[in-house]
Amino acid sequence: MIDSIKDIHAFRKDPPPAGPAPEIRFREEQRLLLENGMKVILIENHKLPRVNAQLFIDHGIALQGPKAGLNEITGQLLSCGTIMNSKSEWDRKVDYYGATVHTSSIGGYVSSLSKHFDAVFSLFAEAIMYPAFPVGEFENIRRQQLSNLAAQKDEAESILSNIVKIRVYPEGHPYHEVVTESSVSCIGLEDCRRWYDANFMPNRSYLILEGNISLEEVKTLVDGTFARWQKKDFAEPQFDRSIVREMTDISFSPKEGSVQSLIGVSFAVDYLPYNEDMIAANLMNSVLGGYFSSRLNRNLREDKGFTYGISSRLSQDEHMGSFFTSVNVRNEVTSEAIGEIIKEIRRLREEIIPADELQQVKNVVSGNFSRSVEDPRTIARFALARWKFGLPDDYFKNQLIRIHSVTAEEIRSMAKKYLLADNLHLFVVGNEAVLPQLSRFGKIYRYDYEGKPQN
Repeated sequence: MIDSIKDIHAFRKDPPPAGPAPEIRFREEQRLLLENGMKVILIENHKLPRVNAQLFIDHGIALQGPKAGLNEITGQLLSCGTIMNSKSEWDRKVDYYGATVHTSSIGGYVSSLSKHFDAVFSLFAEAIMYPAFPVGEFENIRRQQLSNLAAQKDEAESILSNIVKIRVYPEGHPYHEVVTESSVSCIGLEDCRRWYDANFMPNRSYLILEGNISLEEVKTLVDGTFARWQKKDFAEPQFDRSIVREMTDISFSPKEGSVQSLIGVSFAVDYLPYNEDMIAANLMNSVLGGYFSSRLNRNLREDKGFTYGISSRLSQDEHMGSFFTSVNVRNEVTSEAIGEIIKEIRRLREEIIPADELQQVKNVVSGNFSRSVEDPRTIARFALARWKFGLPDDYFKNQLIRIHSVTAEEIRSMAKKYLLADNLHLFVVGNEAVLPQLSRFGKIYRYDYEGKPQN
């Protein structure tokens, strides 16, 4: 019992010790497998009168060659009119129900009040299964794409993205391709039809529903829509996943008159989704640049005052993973900023992280994970991952326990495995006045805004 103000202050001074990491309880998912091969997942949630659904078509990746950007245009075109409804009529109906409907090259998303969901879902299925490919809308989308690409010629972030694709991923891999004005201009309406026919099919599709709807209602819904979709033969293209190790080099793209440099550090890694390293590797990246108090941000923002902020990401991918970080700094500190980024990468590989820093990162990552499961879309994504990757039922339930079991030695082991300190691709988009600073990092390659070599 607390008897005095002094006792109260003493009580508040020291926080209570943390208890063991709990198991998270998720709403149970229900599954259906349609005769045409479509996989349906339902997470019932009757707290709000809404239903959300997302369609994921697992058609993998493919080379588009001189028509890079074809998939993006096709995905947008699906919601621009159907065989049953013109674009204006289809849009009018969606707006009438106050719904959200979006289509893309890998499926789409639909959300509405549950009392309107049957009608809205039918409009969504109509766009996916019976697109009209109107020539006028195709021209509008292509014209908008060309306008966006023209504007991006002077955007340092877009230039950096293009050069990263060229330098990080090997030639002949789809991630190496850059969408340009030339490639978009080569795309025709029939190309979109052919791409759609080859890549949209029920037997490679996952339909995930979440919200105020029962399994019986879902069965009725899909029986009247996607169950009619005809399955197709499909052979997913395969690409070499091997990663060529190179010495550290630097790629430069000029931006005349710029008073700051956009710096990038990136490389490809063999990092498959939900592999055994995932928890420890993600924690390792959080230490480096995954949250506000990360080492990169403390160094370049707090200690040096070079930038407003810097972060990093270690991306899992079935086809080829990657590491990436970028930051804007003043011209005169470009070289020093690159050196500090490399120093932090090396330090994480060579030194054991202090216990208090590791605990702080675990707390942040655990808190972010706990908050993320409040979003229904997160629960749907977890359900998809369990089915697609064959994960055990308790995989996400025990996530917090796994996070808190990671050791300092595992963090260093992940840094040695995934942070390629001697094989970095360094990038700078900025003023040519910084070039003399950069030669100490290795050979300099020059590129234009589309990633075309200029040496």
